[in-house]
Amino acid sequence: MSSKPTTIAIVTQPPKTIAVGDVFVVTIKATLSTGAAAPYVPITANVTSGGGISLQSASNFLDSYFGPQLAKGATNGDWPELDDDRAQMITDGNGLAVFKLRVRSGIPGNYSVYFSAGSTKSRKTSPFKLGNAVYSVTVNSFPTHALKVAGEDLPKTLYFDDTDVEITVNDVSGAPITPSIVQAMVFRASTFEVVSGWESRNMTEEMLRVAKGDVESSEKLKTIYSLIVEGSRRLGDGSSQVNSGASFEYDGLPVHAGSGKYRFSNPRLVVSKAGTYRTQFLVQGIASSSSHALSDATVKLYSKSELTKIQWANNAAILSMIALMFLGLWMRLRKV
Repeated sequence: MSSKPTTIAIVTQPPKTIAVGDVFVVTIKATLSTGAAAPYVPITANVTSGGGISLQSASNFLDSYFGPQLAKGATNGDWPELDDDRAQMITDGNGLAVFKLRVRSGIPGNYSVYFSAGSTKSRKTSPFKLGNAVYSVTVNSFPTHALKVAGEDLPKTLYFDDTDVEITVNDVSGAPITPSIVQAMVFRASTFEVVSGWESRNMTEEMLRVAKGDVESSEKLKTIYSLIVEGSRRLGDGSSQVNSGASFEYDGLPVHAGSGKYRFSNPRLVVSKAGTYRTQFLVQGIASSSSHALSDATVKLYSKSELTKIQWANNAAILSMIALMFLGLWMRLRKV
């Protein structure tokens, strides 16, 4: 007789409201095809949509559908993520498993949990509203680079100083989020390639006009057609590849510099092909703006001979400046 469960039932439901970082309990029971309990079977918890209206603002909602689609890998935040060490349990002798789950990061919204054992899945739990103490992440400083490299020198690593990259994390009131307020903060960086012409139009503004009814029906259709059809045409090949050309890296955990400001140890950008790359920072799943050009780095490829010419031209310009300085000094000395 197979010990694989054919049903997984929800015994106790999660609370109606959960905050990122909270521990909540859900109990399940696994049974065999005979109706008997399925003992000592591994069960996995998974997060899924809970239906209802998201807590995201209308602007963020529209951005999530139209803004990032016109970039290669831009994000408006992370889907809720459970602690791995809490998301798996083994049923006891009675087929029961008590999960003490914790959402470690994720954007606010309505979600549910379901449980699985192989191909067997439970129904979804009753939905819960997920809150997040982190409301906004702002990039304060990021070294903007226009890097010229020979193709054969790629991949190339841009090294920054520890004080070069800084972000600020705030709550909904604008107050800073410090490590004493949110324990075990989860940080992540995401780098995407900016598509040429992506920001030439304000997609969110146009969709908001449609949502408010500020345009005639025919104009609505034109706007939606433009956003979806023309926008998708601008994607180009490989548009679904995230971080295919560059990635932002750092060591350890970001350091709190006071007032909700965080800096990164040994920050660097590893670039593997030419393009313009923008880095977003995510804290507890909340992302910095995908339209913030402050964190751009542009990489252009040249041949070795072209780079040599550029270097010689730069050196010649420097030598000319030095010669002019000495000439000016010599003229002043002659007058004396």
